Amino acid sequence: MDPVPICAFCMLFRFAAAAVLSSSNMRLSASFGSSPVCSRRIKLRWQLKLRKVSVWLAFVGVLCTALLFIPVSRGSAILKVAGLSFEENIRYHIWLGHMAMAVFIIHGLFYVIIWASKNNLHEVSCS
Repeated sequence: MDPVPICAFCMLFRFAAAAVLSSSNMRLSASFGSSPVCSRRIKLRWQLKLRKVSVWLAFVGVLCTALLFIPVSRGSAILKVAGLSFEENIRYHIWLGHMAMAVFIIHGLFYVIIWASKNNLHEVSCS
């Protein structure tokens, strides 16, 4: 039996498991975000909306990072199954890296804006 489909299946299974774990964590944090305790801490509606957007950006960044770990070697099993050339895969890998970094930077900036608007930025930076 050819090992290429087996390796490709293992890699796709690993990606699917990472996506499922990330989405279940996302549902858990989203349900926590709508709790009365969280709404007491975040009093303004725009802060709550900005926090939800930031959490979703983190989820998108995690998915981009999970896709980044697909091997970029010339003899990758995923490349053979998908029919991509090595040069195309390098281009996608670079763009996914740029997108993940941009999404994580925006995610962090949104949280800094929320912390600064609540006047507890010094508490966050000291802990």
